Amino acid sequence: MHGKALFNHRIYPFVCLVFDLCAWKVDYFTMIEDDSSGSVFWLRCARAIAVVLALLGISSNANAAAAKAKQFISPDILVLGDSQLSFGSGKLMLDFFTNFDRHCERHVDDKATLARISKMRTTMLGTRSTSLQSWVTTHGRAWNSMCVKDKTWGVNSSVWGHNSTPKRLYYQIGEGQKYQFCKRGKTPLQAMLRDDYYTPELVFFYLIGNGAKRLVEDSDAAASDVKRLVRQLPMHQKCVFMTTTPIHTPRRNKMRTQAEINLRKAFAAHGNRCTFVSAFKPKAVAGIQGKAKYFRRKKSGRVKDPFHPNEAATKLFLDLNKSDVCKAVASELTPMVVSDMPTKKRPASPQVPEKITKDEVEAAAPRSSGQAVFTHAAEFHGAISTAGLVTQRK
Repeated sequence: MHGKALFNHRIYPFVCLVFDLCAWKVDYFTMIEDDSSGSVFWLRCARAIAVVLALLGISSNANAAAAKAKQFISPDILVLGDSQLSFGSGKLMLDFFTNFDRHCERHVDDKATLARISKMRTTMLGTRSTSLQSWVTTHGRAWNSMCVKDKTWGVNSSVWGHNSTPKRLYYQIGEGQKYQFCKRGKTPLQAMLRDDYYTPELVFFYLIGNGAKRLVEDSDAAASDVKRLVRQLPMHQKCVFMTTTPIHTPRRNKMRTQAEINLRKAFAAHGNRCTFVSAFKPKAVAGIQGKAKYFRRKKSGRVKDPFHPNEAATKLFLDLNKSDVCKAVASELTPMVVSDMPTKKRPASPQVPEKITKDEVEAAAPRSSGQAVFTHAAEFHGAISTAGLVTQRK
């Protein structure tokens, strides 16, 4: 047997016991028959071997426990956000998913779905200065925000929920077993979503602020980011995109509102491959914008950090959007029933082609008033599958 395998074998405790008994036997007969130095020598040897084997057994068990602890288990729900998760939103967003049944019982009728989602393992990553572009590109400033180590703090992401540790909140993307998203030639999303790594049932994007200016000033930016996202998502992957909480500054909120509009249009052009939640509602902006009580303040009372709303602001934001968010998540995670299947089974979602035009989307959709409208990704999948544009994975 290989030495490493032998050390990890569970027979060690029994071997130690045998040697201990042998040591006791030698000791017993030594006392009765002979008290020579030779007997004492063999007694000591037996006991020494027993101690060594016991230590090997303890070390082996410890190593096995450590290896088991290091084994990576993918979350069922993966929330990808920015620094708003780190500074204000993280605790309440995690509570929303882990207590989904309590938060959404008034908005989702399917009790079984509510219970199932609440039991899912949720991991949230709040990576500073990142946007959708950061997840779907292989280079440039957006990629650097994700994968280049922060020179000041040495970390760039907060981790919440499943796979987090109580004593440590912040990590550096690209370092450690759980955050290997920076691979040459791959985008962070491609490096993450693999069959042998992260395989969440739902990816929930919680982004908007970083890169909002680019999304507004570059007319093709939103379309480019969403097109890349659609290409890189695994064909079975369910997803939701939701914008983050409004901030203190009116000018920047106006820019983020337009950025959200551009992203929503880009997702619509792809048949809403991800369910889109328009959270930057006028009521939400008006309720938080310019109100110092929703932001960290100096001793003088002036706003210290206008970019990261506090928990009170996040609670208001979620309350105003709760119905939409609950329905979006539930619609993605509700098992689908196909009539020609003998048992209830959720079919694999078809893969969106590398290039899908607006004309193809419209041709695939059922027409009622001359215009195709998809409220969430499931309708898009069903429409293009019916039209024969893609083939479902078997």
